[in-house]
Amino acid sequence: MNIFSGIKPLLSLLLMAAMPALALFAEEKAGKPSPFVNLGAQLTSRTFQGSAFTRDAAGHQLLCTVVRSQPCAKLVVADALSGDVIGTYSLEGANGAWGAVTAKDGSVYIGTENNGKVFRFVPGEKAVRDLGRPFPEETFVWDLTAGKGDEIYGGTYPNGRAFRYSPSKGFEDVANGPVVPGQQYARSIAYADDHKLYVGIGTSTPHLVEIDLNTGAKTDMLPAQYLKSQSVYTLSVVGDRVFGMLAPDQLVLVFDRKTRKLETTFKKSGLYQLVSPASPYDGRVYYCEGGKLMAFDPAQPEKAPASVGAVTNVLTMTWLQVEPKDAGLSLAIYNMDGRVITYHPPTGKMKTWAVNVPEQPSVIQSLVLGPDGRLWMGGYLSGGAAAFDPQTGKTEQFRNLSQAEHIEAVGDRLFFGIYPRGRLFVQETAKPWRPKSLGQMEDQSRPIAMAVVPEVGKLYIGNIPEYGILGGALGVCDLATDKLTWLPKFVEKQSVASLLAVDGLLVGGTTVAGGLGIEPTEKEGKLFVFDPKAGQKLCELIPVPGKMIVSGLMRGPDGLIWGVAAGTLFGFDLKSREVKFTKEIMQPDFTKQAAWQDAALAIHPNKLIYGFEEGCFFSLDPATKAVTILRKTVKQTHTRSLAIDRAGRVYFSDGPELWQYTP
Repeated sequence: MNIFSGIKPLLSLLLMAAMPALALFAEEKAGKPSPFVNLGAQLTSRTFQGSAFTRDAAGHQLLCTVVRSQPCAKLVVADALSGDVIGTYSLEGANGAWGAVTAKDGSVYIGTENNGKVFRFVPGEKAVRDLGRPFPEETFVWDLTAGKGDEIYGGTYPNGRAFRYSPSKGFEDVANGPVVPGQQYARSIAYADDHKLYVGIGTSTPHLVEIDLNTGAKTDMLPAQYLKSQSVYTLSVVGDRVFGMLAPDQLVLVFDRKTRKLETTFKKSGLYQLVSPASPYDGRVYYCEGGKLMAFDPAQPEKAPASVGAVTNVLTMTWLQVEPKDAGLSLAIYNMDGRVITYHPPTGKMKTWAVNVPEQPSVIQSLVLGPDGRLWMGGYLSGGAAAFDPQTGKTEQFRNLSQAEHIEAVGDRLFFGIYPRGRLFVQETAKPWRPKSLGQMEDQSRPIAMAVVPEVGKLYIGNIPEYGILGGALGVCDLATDKLTWLPKFVEKQSVASLLAVDGLLVGGTTVAGGLGIEPTEKEGKLFVFDPKAGQKLCELIPVPGKMIVSGLMRGPDGLIWGVAAGTLFGFDLKSREVKFTKEIMQPDFTKQAAWQDAALAIHPNKLIYGFEEGCFFSLDPATKAVTILRKTVKQTHTRSLAIDRAGRVYFSDGPELWQYTP
């Protein structure tokens, strides 16, 4: 494990982040400069995730918080009362961690994503312990909760399972398989002292399941009128009440655990810890809603919550000794901005301080050549945007924009397809950064493809639908008015994964995948041709049998429409509506990921075609269709985008790094 502590490593990280991009890693081969240049990380952020408060053996109050980073996430341990970092520990193989919890013995457990592991941090130890996977087939541990003694419980994805862990017994299945068969997300979990476990399920249909850990009996407590939501996203148990928040509604349901009856509801902001532990003063619990710190009395559910202060983006809450001992405890809140906020109920006093963690590299999610000649990128999960100038080698970062699944250059403007909730933003590159929202598309999640049909003055947007839904929309933005509309479920039970405008027509490729949390029902991706003027689909066909996604669409040098169907190159004649050739060029594996994107192709002024697929950057001879792999990426690569600048240099990403290739 890599362990960093004290000030020196923090200064080193800051200096690394400030290095000029072009100073990084120009490879040398056989004494000659390589055609590849690693331009380094382009986007940085402080994306905090699973967090928990604890104490060390001497009683010092600690904050443990996971920071997304490359090549792996970090657990940062800080003094809870000053924000000073005490130690930083690598969570090997993990991109991040949504769940963290303090067990009754003071150990902090972290459940990680993409490798589905649980790590344990014992205050005072010099490394985190890698406990492995609760279940071999699970890739996400979403949420964790403390049980009795030294036990913890957790929920997983993609098979919606629940487990118990204790240092003496290891991992145990507590639900006898999936908590609810057919549901992929055990998204939230909470333990009650009478040995009951509550599990929030989604996403195609929400469930709130009570598991009697003595008998194994399961009871679904969610009333029928809430089954149209997606999931029970967060859970908390406080005394005889269980709180469950529905997503995306952010409506909190409050149940009497003894009767399982719904007592009341209220609105909440944020996706992490639902409510605080009970106040030592009056038993009330606290939560965040609309930028306000709210207090709710579980003993008087009929009484409306009261606003007591201001707070946003809550990650975790507990009660700490902040004021002098004779003044009593304060509510300590840690938020996504990396700040600790405390509230002292007897006096109403609030304090705030920052946790001193430097920014970390963010994975590049999208990439395009902008109208200003710069390479524009969007960040994965952390969001934001960056623009790299090939002339100066400098990168400018921009904030206040969520994850851009796709960026499209139109005239002097950039259109950003934003996750979540299928939103569209636009920015004029010649003006100061202030992206304008053009709205969102109903039941859509990820706008992953765009193309302009200049003959009708419209931008078309291909979408992946919301969680638990099959069938993506085709978005339509009128470039004269910026009005956004959409054609729902454009190809039955499939999503629109790629788009290309050709001679006044729109050609599109689909994927059988829908939103996360639902299995595809179709087997083969399709190619379609749409006439924007007539407003009708002219044809719909399967270009390569047995392939689940069609992407990488481009106008080939022979006049055909070229594309890639899960590793197979094909050429489509737009006039005859026939596939003229196919050739396998890669063998992508979609068994462990959502098949939303596959390949990118771009024709170069040197007449070669450059492409990116399955972590490989390659060139393709248009005459022979022969493929030469030029470089294999080594980090997690979300983007399937390629860009060619005005000097003919080709760009692609490898995790957080932007790479430049000069043919």
